[in-house]
Amino acid sequence: MTIIKVTPRDPLIARDGRASGDNMRSLDWILPSVFAGSLRTLLGKQRGMKFDDADRAALQEIFIRGPLPFFNEKIYFPKPADYVVAENSDATGKVYAARPLLYGADEGTDLPSGLLPVMLPKSDVEDFKPKKTAAFWSAEKMSEWLLKEKVDGDDFDDSKTLSAPEKDERTHVKIDPRTGAAEESQLFSTTGLDCTHKNGEPLQLAAEIIKEGKFTEALKELDVLAPLGGERRLAHWQTQPPEKSIFPTAPEWLKAVKTGDKIRLILATPARFNNGWRPGWLNRDKGLNTIPHTAVKVRLVGAAVERWQPVSGWSYKTGEPKPTRRLVPAGSVYFFEVEQGGDLSGAWLNSVGDREQDDGYGLALFGKW
Repeated sequence: MTIIKVTPRDPLIARDGRASGDNMRSLDWILPSVFAGSLRTLLGKQRGMKFDDADRAALQEIFIRGPLPFFNEKIYFPKPADYVVAENSDATGKVYAARPLLYGADEGTDLPSGLLPVMLPKSDVEDFKPKKTAAFWSAEKMSEWLLKEKVDGDDFDDSKTLSAPEKDERTHVKIDPRTGAAEESQLFSTTGLDCTHKNGEPLQLAAEIIKEGKFTEALKELDVLAPLGGERRLAHWQTQPPEKSIFPTAPEWLKAVKTGDKIRLILATPARFNNGWRPGWLNRDKGLNTIPHTAVKVRLVGAAVERWQPVSGWSYKTGEPKPTRRLVPAGSVYFFEVEQGGDLSGAWLNSVGDREQDDGYGLALFGKW
């Protein structure tokens, strides 16, 4: 096991694929494929690789888990989509858990057959606009939430949370060296992620190398300033001592999930599925309902999925931009009923995505409901 911590020196460029004139917009966090590509490029250049077919194949043997926020020696996870806060007049709030709910005989939805709408369980709650809360939770706070089967009006508590990096907007201009004035049509702006926290401590990125391929020694000795993301913004890449694990282990209850149990799957990183928002391994028409890395069979009851997230990138193989893909965003929640129990711990913080699993997409956490 190799843990890598990355400390950004500059605001990181994480383009979201949208453009308005010469303005560039930013994602709220670095995508797994950006991190994985930057690491593979770094290792390849250190070894003087030519990035031909053989070199690319060797670099693709590196499997990555992450990246996730790392702050004050603690790992953080994206806020789950089933967490809802109703703000009070005094700027505090009440916490509710969205859950799949049955509807009456005279009611209906346009959801796919067999799925229930995911809503707030309290019927007497007045309509409200959910309070905007911190983007990331500590592992401790996430563990507490995963074990809560019902939440109905708990007091809002924003401790053990972490805000997303601030957006750093910069305007750039090209100067004509002869006149010292700006050149025509050479004005553009960029938006980066400033990972310097308010108290001055750096917000780092952490990832675990699951498979190291031919790069075990290079990863073990990694301690270098190198680019991460767009515009070649610099960051310090450093290997964490192997005896210090920063990722939480699977809880004991996952090792003996029973038939009839109700479980939640929460995405810790964005996932790429074959069927859009629905995992390809979950297709009852084809007899598919087994969670990857396990023998546990499930039935999908409902899903809380935010708007899809675009991702592209650059292909060293073709020398062209990669086609745009649609991702299910991190924090999305899938609600299951277990049809065949077993040991579910093998899927904990492993990829349940259908594609690009080696880049760190689709890492899963599990809870009850």
